[in-house]
Amino acid sequence: NPSIKTFVIIGLILTGGTMLTTWMGDMITERGIGNGISMIIFAGIVARIPVGLQSLWTQYFVGVTGADLWQPILFAVALLIIVLVIVTFVTWVQQAERRVPIQYT
Repeated sequence: NPSIKTFVIIGLILTGGTMLTTWMGDMITERGIGNGISMIIFAGIVARIPVGLQSLWTQYFVGVTGADLWQPILFAVALLIIVLVIVTFVTWVQQAERRVPIQYT
């Protein structure tokens, strides 16, 4: 049974980890390598890609016979198209700009 001490220790560990990550992100930004926090988040996402692909492979392709192989392939192609559409849309919205005319009097 967890006590209040357990929850305090968990809170301290999470707070310390957050402070360490923020400090590392600030150091990356100060050194001019790039936006530190964004690079740490990006590295975390990229690090999980192989595990996600392996999970996708084992869940949908392993043990599938030749006659039923079209369903996992269709799913993988649809998933790839959806990811590309989302990335394209997010990039388009991020790069959008609205020109506001300014009238000087």
